[in-house]
Amino acid sequence: MDLASRREIDSFWEGVKGSPPDILINNAGIFPFEKFEDLSEDFYRKVMAVNLDSVYGCVRTS
Repeated sequence: MDLASRREIDSFWEGVKGSPPDILINNAGIFPFEKFEDLSEDFYRKVMAVNLDSVYGCVRTS
């Protein structure tokens, strides 16, 4: 699942409805190996979507 995609997170939770997991470990993240000033805004948004927004999306929906 692409954790940068809220739609895919929601789809995952729809698929486990009725038998949700007992434990949720938010252990996904990406790290850019570039200088901050060289990062594009699109890549920055992807990093935030995976590292921050996906945690909120998984916990809020679970």
